[in-house]
Amino acid sequence: MLKKKHLVVQTHKLHCCQFVLPRLFGSIGGLIDPGYAPELLRQCPGKDPATEFRFDSGLFAAVNANRADGEAARIVDELRDQGNFLAAFARSVRRMGAVGLLTGNDGEIRRNCGVVN
Repeated sequence: MLKKKHLVVQTHKLHCCQFVLPRLFGSIGGLIDPGYAPELLRQCPGKDPATEFRFDSGLFAAVNANRADGEAARIVDELRDQGNFLAAFARSVRRMGAVGLLTGNDGEIRRNCGVVN
């Protein structure tokens, strides 16, 4: 999960779809250029209704369906197994817990990850 940048990029694409798809269909903001919309739709796989609200390894099957290759494909295949996924997640959380906490003017809690408050 946090151990390989390629996997983070692939999963980031999946999560971005929640912000892009509403614009594709005009429910938020303006419509995206109709010529570019098919490319974005191709990159955003449909949600798996069976696991949409569960914390499980289902995301990695979607990543594989979304053209993971090379090192990313190897990691995705490994993390599709629920036991491997949960063990990797636990290791990632421990590593994140070891990251130093910024306080005062050195850091901020963002309301939106992509925008400075």
